[in-house]
Amino acid sequence: MKKKLPFICLVGLFCFSAVLFQNKSSKIPASVVEESVFVHIARDLELLNSWLAIEHHPSNLTNALRYQIYQEILALHNVNQKLFEESLVFHLESSLERAISVYRAIYASLEAVPVS
Repeated sequence: MKKKLPFICLVGLFCFSAVLFQNKSSKIPASVVEESVFVHIARDLELLNSWLAIEHHPSNLTNALRYQIYQEILALHNVNQKLFEESLVFHLESSLERAISVYRAIYASLEAVPVS
């Protein structure tokens, strides 16, 4: 029994730390925006990029328009550049499952936009 006790303690510690790590990764840190807000921002930015792609402006004007409207989209959602970048990393780079879920939500949001 004495020989098995360190092994049992090690396995128990491993399982406990895995549960703690899993719970922390599923929580949204205060330094990122909620998924629904992030989806709306990403949808708006994708619509901006699509609109700019079909317009035929000189590239310097397109870049200026993209930057200006990008800033307006972030302001509309009360998000600054740093917060958006941290949210981008959290929602799309930190977990494959989360990224797939967010991409599906963005796609569904784009599908819901009426075409004129």
